[in-house]
Amino acid sequence: NILTIETWEIPKKPIFAAVGFSNRDAGQSITKHLLEVGRKKIAFLGVDRDGDTRGRLRHQGYCDVIKNKHQNLSELQSPKIGYLGPDYGASGLNMILKKWPDVDAIVCASDAIAFGVYCEANRKGIQVPTDLAITGFGDFDYARDSGVGLTTVRINGEKIGQVTSELISESNSGVDISGRVVDLSTTESSFWLGIAIRVSHDFFISAIPSRARLYLLGPSNLKGKVTIPTVRIPSSLDICAIIGAAPVPVPPPIPPVINAISAPSSKL
Repeated sequence: NILTIETWEIPKKPIFAAVGFSNRDAGQSITKHLLEVGRKKIAFLGVDRDGDTRGRLRHQGYCDVIKNKHQNLSELQSPKIGYLGPDYGASGLNMILKKWPDVDAIVCASDAIAFGVYCEANRKGIQVPTDLAITGFGDFDYARDSGVGLTTVRINGEKIGQVTSELISESNSGVDISGRVVDLSTTESSFWLGIAIRVSHDFFISAIPSRARLYLLGPSNLKGKVTIPTVRIPSSLDICAIIGAAPVPVPPPIPPVINAISAPSSKL
């Protein structure tokens, strides 16, 4: 009789109720983004650690997308005593380049691993993102704009907490929430310059400089229709800088927002 709400990764069979997102969908979305911006040979870098279901699901998302594009270029390292995320990133980059020297993008299972790849690439004189695009997961402090400006998947943890508290309130009011699963598969990913795109499963990737960034929200109801926020980017911004400092001293003006209205939804 204890109220149990599982958060973050949505389990296959929730104990009672769950609020979160899909790590597999996130892996699919970031891989699709790299393909859409022109990357031809994308590898995945992670650690084959027991119990790391989240990293494994992100890897599955990568495999889902890449299987019809090119061979699977996955480097899953064995755990090593004393190794931290950046250590796996540095050693993993060397392994990947030895096996597939023409790789032009790496999807990393975490920001910590991506940070190690980034540092090792700099030591080798590899131009990021010109020669190698790098993505992470988590939006940790060093991945943000004041750090290395890493391309990363950001999960809205505050929203997960808010929805969870609302479910608790409903339950305390006598509402039966058993079996309720709330999938908040919406992310904001940080880029310096480029195009603003919307990818699958309501993941939003914003490629606008931090000081001019628009956070795209999920579909909203308007007079019986579904409005989907989109962003029109000037052709001068059609650049994909996956990682690194902004190539211009002053960010461009905020692009105008337009609403694309879909056909009426029968559920509204």
